[in-house]
Amino acid sequence: MTDELMYLTKNREELAGTLCHEVSHLIHHYSEAMAEKQMKVLRRELGVSILLGASGAELVGIALIGKLHSLHYSRDVESRADLTGADVCAAAGHNPWGLVWLFGAFRQANLGEGPEFLSDQPR
Repeated sequence: MTDELMYLTKNREELAGTLCHEVSHLIHHYSEAMAEKQMKVLRRELGVSILLGASGAELVGIALIGKLHSLHYSRDVESRADLTGADVCAAAGHNPWGLVWLFGAFRQANLGEGPEFLSDQPR
């Protein structure tokens, strides 16, 4: 939970939706899977860097490419967490639409978002 999120959260259902979404990451062990994927990407980055004898600027470029590659996986994980989070909320007796309402608040707030391809949260 961040201060910005607490500011935008207007009711218990929105808060519950956020918490259920985060719980679903734990249910599916997404953190472990993401850590494994990041280690694979890091190994590839290091291998390419060694093979190329990369300079500092090239190392930054290689790291950026690795980050962009991992964002696609993140969007898929976030979408699945939204769906499981809705199920968790409903099972706990909360309206599963709370997270959807909160996403609407995000959209209306227009928080100076960057390019979509750098976001790990689907729209």
